[in-house]
Amino acid sequence: MGAVCAVLGPDASISSARYPGVVSVDLRTRRDEPRPTVDPDLFLARALPDALAEHAELIRPGVDWIRPKPLTIEVAGMQWTLEHVPDAPHGIS
Repeated sequence: MGAVCAVLGPDASISSARYPGVVSVDLRTRRDEPRPTVDPDLFLARALPDALAEHAELIRPGVDWIRPKPLTIEVAGMQWTLEHVPDAPHGIS
């Protein structure tokens, strides 16, 4: 029997473990246009921590369940590390 094809929109997904033999087609698009520059220090030192704190009640259950390994981001010689911290309000520090 051949593979079944599923067409997916941006909010849908099909697990191959759940539906063996199903091939997904991703219809998400990317725009090829100029994007604003993101200042890494401003984003990683202020905007991201503020967003994590603002949405802590939504983030916490997933972070505690996944317990992600530390992620270090280095840009232009500066480093930021995100890691699971059980004592933090949102589980990430």
